[in-house]
Amino acid sequence: MTATEFDEAMAALKIQRLDEHGVDAAYRYLSSNDSLTQAMWKKLDPFVVTFRLHAQDFTGFMRSIAGEALEDWWQLIAQTAPSCSTQVGLQQWNDACRTLGFHGDSTLTYQLLEEEGNSISWTDFNQLLQFR
Repeated sequence: MTATEFDEAMAALKIQRLDEHGVDAAYRYLSSNDSLTQAMWKKLDPFVVTFRLHAQDFTGFMRSIAGEALEDWWQLIAQTAPSCSTQVGLQQWNDACRTLGFHGDSTLTYQLLEEEGNSISWTDFNQLLQFR
């Protein structure tokens, strides 16, 4: 795997917390001779599994308090964070999750969903469908 392919794979896994230098450093750490083997790529498996487990934990919690409809989940989050209408920031997200009784890592779930770096929209929230 080349550095470009690595960058694309990281983006596909929704791992966007690294800036350009961070992605380069991660690639250099995992690679040898400017290529990345499948065995080295597998070193990221625990990280990816952790993201998925947190998302599944969150979706299970939301199902238990709000049913199956994703729209109901979003409304519950938005109502709990009243200063938000269509966007929920990290602090509002964490406060809403605590108020609802979610004791998992709400920040990690937030990071999995947000795309632009500053808030979650309904479109971002729909990514939870893949974890139900």
